[in-house]
Amino acid sequence: LVMKELKPSPEEVIIVCATLTKDMNSKMDLYRANAIRVLGAIIARTDPTMLAQIERHLKQALVDRNCFVAASALVAGVPPMHGNG
Repeated sequence: LVMKELKPSPEEVIIVCATLTKDMNSKMDLYRANAIRVLGAIIARTDPTMLAQIERHLKQALVDRNCFVAASALVAGVPPMHGNG
């Protein structure tokens, strides 16, 4: 929510995205799911071309054994689809 209101610089977005990408590799399902949702929203609003960088993580999350992680990957994929269609 803060990212939407503050209009961060591109350097700040890269730092936040790197941190969230690190959280996507966490063993904690809650961290992974939330990082996937937030990162998807950030990429959809700032730079949709960055979606290719997290595509592998999203594909892995879609088939995750935890339903919260899989649902978060689905939610993260919705905004880029609306932008392309």
